[in-house]
Amino acid sequence: MLSENLMYQWLSEAVENNSIVITANRRLARALKSTYNKEQLAHGHKAWLSPNIRFLNEWLISKINNTADSSPIVIGSYASSIIWKRYFKEQVGDTILNIDTLVLQAKESWQSLHDWQVPLSEVSTKARNKDEKFFAEAARKYQTHLLRNNWIDDAQIIGTVINLMKSGVILVPDRIVYAGFNRMKPVIEDLFEVMGQFKCVVTSEQTNKTPNDASVAIFDDVNAELRAAGAWARQQLMKNSSATIGIISSSLDRNVVKNEQLIREGVAPGWQYGDLDLRTVVNTSYGRPLSNYPAIRIALLLLEWVNRDLSFNEISLLLRTQFITSNETVGRCKLELYLRRLPERSWSPTAISHLFQKITKESDAYKWLEEIQYINSFQASSSERASPAAWADRIDELLQQFVWPGTRKLISDEFQLINQWRELLNKLAKLEIIYPKFTFTEASNHLIALANETIYQPERQLGSVQLLGPLEAAGTRFDSVWITGLDANTWPPAAHPLTLVSRKLQREYSMPDSTPSNTLNYSWEILNLLLSSADTVRLSWQKSNEELENIASPLITGHPIMDHRQVIDPGWHALSLIGSHQLEEPTDDSTLAVQQDEFVAGGATTVQRQVTDPFSAFAYGRLRVTELESVTVGLSPALRGSLIHKALYMLFAEKPSQDEIRKWLDDGLLQERVLDASDNALKRYLRHADPILKRLLALERVRLRELLEKFILEELKRPIFRVDSVERDVDFQQFGVRLKLRIDRIDRLSDESLLIADYKTGLPKNFLNRNGDPQDLQLVVYACALDEKVGGLALININTRSIEYKGTGGSSSWDTKRADQWVERMATWKERVDMLMQQIATGDIRINLNLSNKQAKTLNILSRFEELRRG
Repeated sequence: MLSENLMYQWLSEAVENNSIVITANRRLARALKSTYNKEQLAHGHKAWLSPNIRFLNEWLISKINNTADSSPIVIGSYASSIIWKRYFKEQVGDTILNIDTLVLQAKESWQSLHDWQVPLSEVSTKARNKDEKFFAEAARKYQTHLLRNNWIDDAQIIGTVINLMKSGVILVPDRIVYAGFNRMKPVIEDLFEVMGQFKCVVTSEQTNKTPNDASVAIFDDVNAELRAAGAWARQQLMKNSSATIGIISSSLDRNVVKNEQLIREGVAPGWQYGDLDLRTVVNTSYGRPLSNYPAIRIALLLLEWVNRDLSFNEISLLLRTQFITSNETVGRCKLELYLRRLPERSWSPTAISHLFQKITKESDAYKWLEEIQYINSFQASSSERASPAAWADRIDELLQQFVWPGTRKLISDEFQLINQWRELLNKLAKLEIIYPKFTFTEASNHLIALANETIYQPERQLGSVQLLGPLEAAGTRFDSVWITGLDANTWPPAAHPLTLVSRKLQREYSMPDSTPSNTLNYSWEILNLLLSSADTVRLSWQKSNEELENIASPLITGHPIMDHRQVIDPGWHALSLIGSHQLEEPTDDSTLAVQQDEFVAGGATTVQRQVTDPFSAFAYGRLRVTELESVTVGLSPALRGSLIHKALYMLFAEKPSQDEIRKWLDDGLLQERVLDASDNALKRYLRHADPILKRLLALERVRLRELLEKFILEELKRPIFRVDSVERDVDFQQFGVRLKLRIDRIDRLSDESLLIADYKTGLPKNFLNRNGDPQDLQLVVYACALDEKVGGLALININTRSIEYKGTGGSSSWDTKRADQWVERMATWKERVDMLMQQIATGDIRINLNLSNKQAKTLNILSRFEELRRG
């Protein structure tokens, strides 16, 4: 294996003779600095001057910024996009559907034109179709705008530095060594030539460019290929733990997460349950938009709340995150659970404050609500026009009020992320050259766009296994390198000539991908450069990729095929665990009996669960497992059912007799009572409703009124009764099991026995099965809990289509054939409830293996359902 100083043999000499080392990308600059520093440590040095190793663009910008005030100002990429967008809209208005895509294409064309030193006049004269002429005209206006303001963009940096060097404004250094430039663009060649004219010694890195012989491995699919590459890297590290391994993926930009996970699967089997070192063993050279990082997303969401109301999902994030207020979230999570019970709507800071102010108990929730007030005060001044710099300061102050990014200790990656956010605010402030003043809404929109545009990756110590794309890897040296994805469909990569510039003009200047031969030759150059990047090189391709059959790239057909026994796909680590240990047959599951001071949750539902699946009765009743309520748009069936229950409670709260109910109808008071009951049921939800929800609730009010009136008419057809109680709370205790019950309604019949009723507002349900037994024991449990004589049980199905009574009993009119058997049947059912209560008391947690996967899915993580079913 090569030691790091031998990888870059030219580096020490370049630094020691005071050369400035210029790299084609930041990653190579970092690698060279790291290599030089390790060399110094290896030589026993304790301190040394930092090597002058610079990424080309950063070095050039620093040169421009250090010149006199008359030198042009470098505007950022985002400011450039704003100007391009302005001139596109000037030409065609707002008719372009995806103007951001057009801006990206325009900037790509503009950059290439400057890289290949194509005069803008030729772009205009050679333009033939509508798109080419459109771009040429916009480019002319864009260039004029920059000249008028003495601005330059990224594409013009090198050309500007060349001119400033020629005029003596920028001094040329004595020595330059450049590295990693896999395609020497004409403008860069011109830069180095001009520097040479001023007696600067310009040299290329002295790396052996002779391609190595490499062997080719063939795999069935990409999963096998990447896992095998990772396993090979592991072997190299076992031979030399300090080796630097490169794995180069030709499709990294498309599948970065999948590629990294598959390679890590080979490098560090079992990384999923290892420590952080195993998760970072593969260092990937790929960033993601800044707005995708959670801490930044939270900051942007707070700013968006100033401009617009937030949805439940967005408020939920702000309640649960640790990036604001404090690490403590218990109180805030309780508020989130409360919010779930309300219909989906958009929430303003004021509405949220009013909603939560009476139910907030924990300190972290109080603190969160106090911070929300800053949003309200910020909204008052958000329409003012201020400078971008002023808004950047105020945005920073707002986030400080929310204690963003939280109170926990930050790790290195998080420090870098926060510094990147500061840089983002600086970019916002620099927009003052384009917009002297704008509103907060405009400021936050620009900040969000900047965060979406900025691709960011934290700087970490380069790992032993580096995953790179082909262009970024070119110029980097490794001990060993594996190049994946070299099938004919992927390599050479598809050509992407400029879409907004004449194809003929592109061919005249030999611009990238202007001809098939240009693409092919460049692919050869890149592959040869990669082949020379290490002494040990492996190549690979897969036979199929997502049902697409592959063949080997013609660029690698001259290399020998490896014996398949030398490159083994280790497969998924999890599969290797099967059969690795002797199976232990667990004893029968058991749990403690119900304790004296224990309260079992779930009421009658827990008893019914004991019938269908004792384990679920245990989980919901004794472990208190609860399912999160799902938030739905509009009025969910559950909410509509709750409204009916509430309205019926209000309607019968005075416990009227049937004659009194009939009098409501005779005296013309029925509509008034129904409206009062409906309005009381809706009151809670109207208090926090937005305009759309208010309209939905208004329609629900009409439905409720009609439903209640229809129900009253059906109630008058029943045999004589009077309402005895509504929503009655009852404590029920058997065999040490204590349950709290709530009975929708109890009526007193003519013989003074009780009729226990339960409202059902969904699909109609039958109370009895074909054998005449209850399908659900809920009403029987209620009967067991009452000391008085029960004369009947009934489900009352109430919905818009119909109102149906499904019941039975000795005094009821719904099951007359079995009326004389009522006492015996009821006694049998009570005995069954007693048995179930005794099972709960003793800790019966059997699992019903006849449940479907869907039925068992919720509790699978707690039970042995899958294990027992398969066994």
